[in-house]
Amino acid sequence: MLLLAGEFGPVTPPEWLPAASVGLSRAYPVVVKGAAHGPGLTTGCGLSLATAFITDPTQAPEQSCAKQGLIRFC
Repeated sequence: MLLLAGEFGPVTPPEWLPAASVGLSRAYPVVVKGAAHGPGLTTGCGLSLATAFITDPTQAPEQSCAKQGLIRFC
């Protein structure tokens, strides 16, 4: 399961990712630097992570964009 959080997420902060991933055998928690809530819908990085996960959910998506910052769609 891909768990995305924005660095500045006010609704689901990144501090919650460890608790959210408990019990999930293939959890891929990712914090998108510079993003707020909904990075999978509002950033290019989040969209690429979501697309990679949907394409092959058995592999952890490449996460370098999350550490570098983001490119906003809106």
